[in-house]
Amino acid sequence: MKTINRQGTTRYRLVVGEVGNEQGHVIQTSAYTEHGARVALGRKLAAYGDDGWGRVEVSYHGSDEWGWQRL
Repeated sequence: MKTINRQGTTRYRLVVGEVGNEQGHVIQTSAYTEHGARVALGRKLAAYGDDGWGRVEVSYHGSDEWGWQRL
């Protein structure tokens, strides 16, 4: 499990959606680690039952302008 936290500049967000919804919903998270973000994703997906999908994305520079990478 890769965790890079350069003085708080690493940010995580979740993208979750229903099966058939290709875009999903972006949810910001206050997680400090990849593990914490994945736990938060599991909690969000529980609301969808068997009809949901999700992923964790990371920004290593803490800024949207640097872009988000899929984990």
